[in-house]
Amino acid sequence: MNIVNGFKFLNGRDQFDCNVELSRVRNHFIPFFDHAIEIDPFSSVRKRSYIKLRYNITTGLVSVADNQQYFQTGDANVADGGKIREFHQTPSEFIDTELFRVLLKNNKEYLERYSEQSSLEEMTLGIHLIRYDILEGDISYASPVWLHVDNEPLVFVHLIDLSLSVIGGDNIIADSNSNPTHVVRLENFMDTLILDKSVQHAVTPLSSKNGQSKRDVILFTVEDTIQNAS
Repeated sequence: MNIVNGFKFLNGRDQFDCNVELSRVRNHFIPFFDHAIEIDPFSSVRKRSYIKLRYNITTGLVSVADNQQYFQTGDANVADGGKIREFHQTPSEFIDTELFRVLLKNNKEYLERYSEQSSLEEMTLGIHLIRYDILEGDISYASPVWLHVDNEPLVFVHLIDLSLSVIGGDNIIADSNSNPTHVVRLENFMDTLILDKSVQHAVTPLSSKNGQSKRDVILFTVEDTIQNAS
């Protein structure tokens, strides 16, 4: 399914009407993010939380899904695919935050494209809050570690925070033969990378040049029906 011709970068500043709005949304959301995440039970190199939502593209109705388990196939994730994972659940108050309203508004154009191509009016949204938390000399990384194609037909990587001392954390885009074609670095609040299934991608492992560093992101995803078959 081709929704953005592989990938698309959106500047964070362009997603707000003014710098005052950007600063307000960021300052209100950072404390929520800090309190929502816990150590990833499947890898101590990350902190995260997760919430699965149901979204009707026509009515705009958002609700918390009954099933909060997360599944990827082995083809999509050679490290953790093929098994059901349960993460710390993001508080349901997330859907009442101003940031979530901004995400839904700005992402709707692409959600509508997905709805048209899939003929689905209602979709499952998987929202992952992830922190790569690194001390100098340590390393953190994503799962899977290298190039892959997600089960999710549409993925938005929204940057929340990035320490200046972070090494790595660059998004790699590759063609079907695993040849890298682009490198995208998200640096500012709400810088966004949109991905569909027509490219492979990865994020490079992270370390720190000095002291403690972090990279905070929200993965706003549309989950495939195979991920919610149960």
